[in-house]
Amino acid sequence: MGRSGGGYLALAALTQKPEAFDAVCAKVPIADTNIIDTDPFQKRNEVSGEWPKPGSKKHYNPLENIKQRENYAPTMIVTSLDDPRIPAPGSLKFVDELQKCDPNQKHCIIIEQGTGHGLSTPPNQLIETQATMFAFFAENLELKTKPA
Repeated sequence: MGRSGGGYLALAALTQKPEAFDAVCAKVPIADTNIIDTDPFQKRNEVSGEWPKPGSKKHYNPLENIKQRENYAPTMIVTSLDDPRIPAPGSLKFVDELQKCDPNQKHCIIIEQGTGHGLSTPPNQLIETQATMFAFFAENLELKTKPA
């Protein structure tokens, strides 16, 4: 599980070593490093330098590393239509490609609106999303709850 850059790391690790995971959740992740070549991402490079290293984007691009005959763990992505940092289409494409690998697997996406990159998420929506994520992990990791 990871958020933003941590979400990118979770998806990159999933596509590099899928057998190591039982379930993955990524919030507002960089699912497609090709967006780095677009504004406003490009403006960040003026301050911090090019990322990742020149010529290495394909190697570290979660979307481009999905292998069609691979079995990927159930994956949930939370994205926002109005995220100014990470455009939602990369996450949508990522989940679509995972579904093509195994249409019976439980891959899903939560598409939020009015939450930006997550820092402006209203508390009630944040709680609802967190509860959905916990339910996703409980179901896919077969977690049992103890009776009260």
